[in-house]
Amino acid sequence: MRHLPLQAHKIGMTNLYAVLVLMLAGFVSQRMVAQQAVASDSTKIGFVDSTSAGIKKGPIDASNFGLLFGFNYSQYYMSSNPFFVDSLTTMGNSKVKNNLGLTAGLFYNFKLSEKLILRSAVEATILPSVIEYDMVRKKTESWIYPLTIDIPFYFIYGNHDRESQQNKSMQFNWVAAIRPVFPLSIMSSEQPILKDFNLNADIGCSIPFVLKNTSMKAEVFYSFGMLNLIGEDPDSYKTSSISSLRRNFIGLRFFFN
Repeated sequence: MRHLPLQAHKIGMTNLYAVLVLMLAGFVSQRMVAQQAVASDSTKIGFVDSTSAGIKKGPIDASNFGLLFGFNYSQYYMSSNPFFVDSLTTMGNSKVKNNLGLTAGLFYNFKLSEKLILRSAVEATILPSVIEYDMVRKKTESWIYPLTIDIPFYFIYGNHDRESQQNKSMQFNWVAAIRPVFPLSIMSSEQPILKDFNLNADIGCSIPFVLKNTSMKAEVFYSFGMLNLIGEDPDSYKTSSISSLRRNFIGLRFFFN
């Protein structure tokens, strides 16, 4: 019976993966419909692009809104000590099992200068890593931050105009970010005590390009966990046996304007 909550958690994680895939499919469908509508209107009523016509845009430019979607792979750092499994005779150890995860979210770009952009975003991240504990006859697993809401602030340096993005030569943008992380509680097996806030720092690079009417960026990055996630619970071996736990991960993301 002790494995039922963990099984329910796995079912819930599968449903969350499905939601992220549906979000991406919905966005792609919306883009296709919008492009067909613009093409149809331009042929019927002589559509004029606001930029070429010299029309001044308002303070909120819809072209700066976008969707992001990507893949992560956890690289947790953990320092732990052996613990007694049964009475005072058998010792056990714990280790982290890293896994592949998904991210989806929305963002908005604020242009600070010709070369520098501030991007604010809200991201839902699924990264179902676990800690594996030795027991007498089998091992037990506990989830670590399987689902989080991240609110990163990116600073992006490079060429951002459409003309440079359409250039065939490859041009990199440099990315640095500070990432506040808020874990969401999900039913699972007994877990170690984890803190309810984390802070990561990201560094990476991106390649901007244009596909039809959509500005896109492919970004590779590394995210370093700045805080120790483990809390305090001297009565639980799942918590007391771990002295340090940091949430690091690498990722590949795609940004669509």
